[in-house]
Amino acid sequence: MSARQVEEPRSSPAALPAALLPYASFFAGTTDGALLATPGGQVVFVNDAAQRILGASRGELVGPLSGYPERLGLRAPDGSPAAPVASRALAGEIVEPVERLIRTPDGQDRRVRTGAAPLHDASGGVLGALILVTEARAASSGLARPREEELALRESEARYRMLFDSIDEGFCLIEVLFDEGGKPNDYRYLEVNRAFERQSGLVDVAGKRVREFLPSHEEHWFEVYGRVALTGEPVRFENRAEGLGRWFDVYAFRIGDPSRRTVAVLFNDITARRHAEEALREADQRKTEFLGVLSHELRNPLAPIRNSIDLLDRVPANSPQATRARQVVRRQTEQLAHLVDDLLDVTRISRGKIQLHREVLDLCNVVRRTCEDHRSLFDESEIDLRLELPAGPVQADVDPTRLAQVVGNLLHNANKFTHAGGVVTVGVRVRDGRVEIRVRDTGIGMEPGRVSHMFEPFTQEERGLARTRGGLGLGLPLAKGLVELHGGTIDAHSEGVGKGSEFVLTLPLAKPAAQAASTPAPVAAAQKAGPKRKVLIIEDNMDAALTLADVLELDGFEVRVARDGTSGIALARQLRPDVILCDIGLPDVDGYEVARALREDESLRSTRLIALSGYAQPEDKLRAGEAGFDAHVSKPTPLDELSGLLH
Repeated sequence: MSARQVEEPRSSPAALPAALLPYASFFAGTTDGALLATPGGQVVFVNDAAQRILGASRGELVGPLSGYPERLGLRAPDGSPAAPVASRALAGEIVEPVERLIRTPDGQDRRVRTGAAPLHDASGGVLGALILVTEARAASSGLARPREEELALRESEARYRMLFDSIDEGFCLIEVLFDEGGKPNDYRYLEVNRAFERQSGLVDVAGKRVREFLPSHEEHWFEVYGRVALTGEPVRFENRAEGLGRWFDVYAFRIGDPSRRTVAVLFNDITARRHAEEALREADQRKTEFLGVLSHELRNPLAPIRNSIDLLDRVPANSPQATRARQVVRRQTEQLAHLVDDLLDVTRISRGKIQLHREVLDLCNVVRRTCEDHRSLFDESEIDLRLELPAGPVQADVDPTRLAQVVGNLLHNANKFTHAGGVVTVGVRVRDGRVEIRVRDTGIGMEPGRVSHMFEPFTQEERGLARTRGGLGLGLPLAKGLVELHGGTIDAHSEGVGKGSEFVLTLPLAKPAAQAASTPAPVAAAQKAGPKRKVLIIEDNMDAALTLADVLELDGFEVRVARDGTSGIALARQLRPDVILCDIGLPDVDGYEVARALREDESLRSTRLIALSGYAQPEDKLRAGEAGFDAHVSKPTPLDELSGLLH
């Protein structure tokens, strides 16, 4: 086959797409007439047989499909205009070959058989339509068809068989079966194409009834196909076949004599698409719920903080009410910081941004300290917190801060869902070369079906609007992510609602060589506070800057404030402070530029530069160090950490 035989004719308004080239090559030399149309409605290929059968030139046959039947003189046998078979095929329909009339350019009427079918790519998209045209010869009255007509008919049927076997959709012809009352209750497969098995998962079905291998097949399949067989109205729908565990996109239409009740079914397995859509709907629902929960959880601490501030404005500073108000502000601010930290940590884990700072240490000490840090929380809730630790040390290679965060999240979770008078037990034990940390409570428990979802982000066990137990549903997903970064696992168990829960954290033990090499680091003696030191705060948020200045002045520092980078650089050169606390996101130049400018000043080389920023990713800290900062502290800044840096 030469390239010239399948190239687009000069008179065609559209080029022959590469995807249609194999079909053009196949049909170029056949005795059946063949035309190829693009999804855009352009006939782009016509073989020689089609020109001969239709009595028209290639230039007359290529072009837009609009007005095609009239342009070719196609009519139904009764003389009425014929439906545009190509347009129907481009819409996904297989058009059975039927006899039609054409009028050639010289005015002659000719009988032809035309049919069409869509051509699909691997993903199910329509890449074009194939129109087949054959000559229709009338048989002699009362006599058998001439042998040449039988041969032509067989060749035509073979071509259509090839066509049906080449499409990617599953295709089958079925005979709908009815009971004595006229109700459809089964169907028999008459023919299937090669894609049928791949799309349905069924094999060797020709000649068999569907109830033979799917006895529980849903009634709606019989009802739909029965209605198509009786009314002749085609239907397209999506439905699930439970017995096959698949979803299908189906187009069904009646063919042949209505009394035969034969239906053609063209279908695609869309199970993967439906699962993806369901996952997207579930994710969207969870996102909507999360945004509502986030709004609630962020507003909750703000109400007591605002009330406490109003109270502090009205009562003496040393009154019991003022003391209680300050405690409330501190407690609620810590809660806000905890919520924000959880959000950031979950995002960092999902992006692989968390870096562990591991060391070999005794896990029992980490668990013991974490429980003591949270004991006041359990005392307030009137819950008994118990420890079950082995007599000797249990060495593991972990990040102590992150491990304490995991155990703390599990303790918060246990406290949240355990009623007053309940018991929470934290245990450590070595088993099968690994260490287990168990947090068991006597709380509300979980439905067995929900246990597997507890480690999904934003999953909430409590669904009521009151949300008395609060939280964003991030503690357990965060714990899972951190444990897996350590090479461990975390699992949840519950015997049901009201029967408590247990979370089991499993980590690898440290290797013996590492255990032997690990020795306690010498603890540096606390340095005595030096003379009164000068501190410059460069911060555009004046509320944050002035409150921090007040706190530092109470701690014995001499403090000045600049509200942008330019004035901060000028004030630093004038004051030559001992320490500069600089925000990164400033309105004129950023904190990195400030640090570089200060480091270029010989008189400020010994000044300690500390970055204060809400940007606290590892890359942010690295960038701060490269710019010249000596330390990086994330906002909100813990005063004990900042005090240590200043002293």
